[in-house]
Amino acid sequence: MSLHAKGVDLFLQSAGARYIDAARPAMFQMLGVFAEFERSMIRERVMAGLSRAKADGIQLGRRRLEATDADKVAAIMAARARGTGIRRIARELGVGVGTVLRVTGEEAAKHVAPAFRDAIVSEHSSFASQPQ
Repeated sequence: MSLHAKGVDLFLQSAGARYIDAARPAMFQMLGVFAEFERSMIRERVMAGLSRAKADGIQLGRRRLEATDADKVAAIMAARARGTGIRRIARELGVGVGTVLRVTGEEAAKHVAPAFRDAIVSEHSSFASQPQ
């Protein structure tokens, strides 16, 4: 459905003009082209900045829990040693399930329901047996 059919119209305050008839679609298309161009320019600048930071050896992203909160790491290990479940530990300590798995050194595949785990294993083994 077109913007015009939805009742959208274009009025440029600075020009004080309402675009009608043939000029309306042309203006919408030009604005769309400029918006797309501006977005691509922003993306190029961001990617250049990230590349420069990487070249300068700057570490991007959030620091891991292991480097910032030794008390929480100890609490995760203690709770897991008591037999507390992965999800419960994550919920009670306010961390992600993946963080708990990483801190405890457990693999995520161990915590998948057996039926799903067997299906995943058989699916991947069939790929491995196919000729390449």
